Amino acid sequence: MLFFMGLLTFVVCLIIQYFSLHRVAFGRSMFITCAMFFVGFMISLSPYDISQLLSKLFYVLGWGFLLLVTWYAVVRRQKMKKLTNTKP
Repeated sequence: MLFFMGLLTFVVCLIIQYFSLHRVAFGRSMFITCAMFFVGFMISLSPYDISQLLSKLFYVLGWGFLLLVTWYAVVRRQKMKKLTNTKP
């Protein structure tokens, strides 16, 4: 259940970022987020305790970055709507 909630959150954030950010910024955001999740997964394959802690750290950083950029995209979209809706 938790996996599907995370997957749904990831997809919603991805859609919001796609429509709100410039294409280059969206690409960078996805690259950094996916790289953090991939590094977290690769580190989690190690059997040592410190590697499990580092893996969780990278997962938290990945989710934090994804949510931060999504929040920025929502704020940017709201500002753009305000600029286009103002009448002289």
